[in-house]
Amino acid sequence: MSTRKPRGDAKLKMLSDELQEEIWERQNKSTHAAVCKWLAEEMDVCTSVGALSDFYAWFSLRRDLREADTEITGLMDLIKERGSSLDLQQLQELEQALFLLRARKSGDWKQQKAALELVIKAQTGKREDRKVALMEQKVAQADKAKELLGDKALTPEERDRKMKAVFGIS
Repeated sequence: MSTRKPRGDAKLKMLSDELQEEIWERQNKSTHAAVCKWLAEEMDVCTSVGALSDFYAWFSLRRDLREADTEITGLMDLIKERGSSLDLQQLQELEQALFLLRARKSGDWKQQKAALELVIKAQTGKREDRKVALMEQKVAQADKAKELLGDKALTPEERDRKMKAVFGIS
């Protein structure tokens, strides 16, 4: 069994979420020394300025990651609701790229580029899918027209009427 004294910042990380949030907000408005004094006097939590500084960095990152996760999850839900031509892997890659962008708040151009490339790839994929569908439709029309031309039982008038129907001509 370990008899080591817990690290000073570990005490802070074990506090309730509400109190951690309050400590973080106070650190934004005051000095670390003032927050240490408040914690000791009001909350009966003794810690050092160094431990409080470490906690502040840790909690700031935690907040940023939680905000990023919430925002990106909402954005991805919206993309899925509106219908997207992205497959599951592309959606996951986009989600990861957007999460990293938001979490870092740095606007790293490589990550932005990766996200944009996924969006462009999806749009290009949509166009390619549409082209393939149109080509398949034209092939089916040509096959039907060839069949009609080879049908000797049809009169010329019947053949003309059916050909117009195949190609959507009224």
